[in-house]
Amino acid sequence: MKYEFSGKLKYLEKEYIFTFDGEALHLQYLVNSNKTPANEIFGIDEYNGYNYLNEKRVDEEYIEGECFEKNKKIIFIPKAKSFLVVHNHAVSFDIEAYIIYKYQSKPIGRIAITSRELNYIYPTNEAFDYNFDNWTYSGTVKITTKPFINLGSEPVYFVCKGKKVKTYFNISSKTGLQNGDEPLSLSSNMYLEFEPTEDMNFILDLYFVVKQFIQFLCNRKNIVLESKILFSCHESGMYEECAELNVCGENTQIEEYPIQKNRFIPYRYIKGIEGMILQDIVDENLFMRQIPESYVAGTVIDEGKFVIITSAFEWEFRRTFPEGLQKSEGRIAAENEVVMKLKELADDSTGRQKEILKRLIHMFPLSSLGEQIVQTYKKYSLILNEFGAELYRINGTEYNCNKIGERLARQRNN
Repeated sequence: MKYEFSGKLKYLEKEYIFTFDGEALHLQYLVNSNKTPANEIFGIDEYNGYNYLNEKRVDEEYIEGECFEKNKKIIFIPKAKSFLVVHNHAVSFDIEAYIIYKYQSKPIGRIAITSRELNYIYPTNEAFDYNFDNWTYSGTVKITTKPFINLGSEPVYFVCKGKKVKTYFNISSKTGLQNGDEPLSLSSNMYLEFEPTEDMNFILDLYFVVKQFIQFLCNRKNIVLESKILFSCHESGMYEECAELNVCGENTQIEEYPIQKNRFIPYRYIKGIEGMILQDIVDENLFMRQIPESYVAGTVIDEGKFVIITSAFEWEFRRTFPEGLQKSEGRIAAENEVVMKLKELADDSTGRQKEILKRLIHMFPLSSLGEQIVQTYKKYSLILNEFGAELYRINGTEYNCNKIGERLARQRNN
């Protein structure tokens, strides 16, 4: 079995030698004991194959250890309620993420996340000025980076697990003077700052919130968060890089085409409201099940995806119009009269007929997908017309919102 690294850790008050293969942690030997991990934890000498019979699960939120190869402290975050399994003498369980410290462990107060997608969402080309005046005659170009203080976005705030989190974007620069190095490299960072904590699951939760945030902006799930640097808060009030978060099983293949073709929502369109989006993600108020796995997958809409997309629209409609459809007094009176008659019928019925009538009553007030589309169009027509009219013109199709609503509702119901 190949493994990334090995080390020593304490689990259930006992010290073990472990190996880690990138996804699962394997307790191989007990320190200063003739017992095997299988014997110590399961009470058996050896089991040739995976064993789920005891249904033992990992209850620890995180497990601390030392890495032999890196000679550094490491913290493993097990997958929630993952099974302990036995193979030969070793005991294994799945790992969600792990944190490798540069020095001794300290409470974490800041996370810095970088990704190729962020370099475009918060564009790095705004971090420098350039001068090509002498390019034609001498082949020289002058590039001047802007001061760090001018590169950051205004901070916004959201709350996660009862903790207030400050977040903002900034652009960092790195110079290289060795042969083969890039003279200057720039990268956009998303920073999250909070009261210093040793709650590693909180750190992991923030990572997944940022991941979903960027997935939402890119409308695809296969984004890549290349680095997740953790910082401790120094006595001077400055932050000191102290560790790096690694999440198991994450995608590492960057889909370049949608990035280069600007298939994302840039920062300038969410400026000032990014905290609201993050809060909606934390509170699970943002419908995200319609987001495709990749840009290519998103170009194909089958029946299942169509239903999910319309469900996402209806979810956002309820948030945008909490009072529902805007109806005339005559429409409201007619619906109320129908409900009264259905209730009278239900009172005089029994069995399945009564159940069906009750279901019909619960359907009121009526709100069809087509009507929701028309009402949404009326509110956002200035924006929708700019895009919709051009798209329909290209395809040689009439741009009529009422007909569009009727067609989409008919397709969804079929």
